[in-house]
Amino acid sequence: MKKIMRKILPVTVGAAALVVGSLYMGNPDPDEMSVLLLENIEALASGEDSTRYFCYGVGSVDCPNGKKVEIVRTNFSLDDYE
Repeated sequence: MKKIMRKILPVTVGAAALVVGSLYMGNPDPDEMSVLLLENIEALASGEDSTRYFCYGVGSVDCPNGKKVEIVRTNFSLDDYE
């Protein structure tokens, strides 16, 4: 009986450690998940071109879309407001 226990005990402890470790690693922190989710949404919304621009008014500044505007704002991000 002792020989069987010596063989089964390490396997059982190892299996329990794997189960606990997989449960811990499988559930990310909710705060980290929401940040990752927002970054992914922002990346999908920006499209292929990583440079975002907004052109305002009418003036003498060249906008990337070819129009003459007063102000060009580039790389607008929600991170500017945090």
